[in-house]
Amino acid sequence: MYLVSHIRHFITGLTFLLLISCASTPPLPIEGLVLTLQPADVVRAAENGETPDAAVLWGGLIVESRHLEYHTQLEILAYPLDEDQLPDTDASPQGRFLADHKGFLEPLEYRAGRLVTLSGQITGTQKGRIQSVTQIYPTLQAKQIKLWSTTYGQNAPNVRFGFGFGFGMVFH
Repeated sequence: MYLVSHIRHFITGLTFLLLISCASTPPLPIEGLVLTLQPADVVRAAENGETPDAAVLWGGLIVESRHLEYHTQLEILAYPLDEDQLPDTDASPQGRFLADHKGFLEPLEYRAGRLVTLSGQITGTQKGRIQSVTQIYPTLQAKQIKLWSTTYGQNAPNVRFGFGFGFGMVFH
């Protein structure tokens, strides 16, 4: 009976640990955000002289980080977000946008090639260049930023279960 009780506690603890390991990173709050508005929609509105008054949740790949006098500006290649709000780089990119963050963001952390998800208020558009082509970038004031781990999703745990038995001999 004593052994059965210990086994039961062990299995309960193991089940709890497995459930915790499956939990994803908590997403950014989405209350009050317009989830259907994408960077290309803002560019189309700007062509008609309009700026959507909306807070959005966007994400993508950092192209460049610029430190200005009172804020940091991230240029981001937008991708659709998956159910965990992680940018889906297997999908087609959705254009670029500029995110302004009041204060300083460490350039070694917020470097080109890192994935980021952020929420913020659309503030308008700004002209920029990609090589020799002039582009219109939607701009937003970032409220919350999620910088994804460089290994997120790459080193998923390789969990294996197995049952076995053994025997041994003792020689005197």
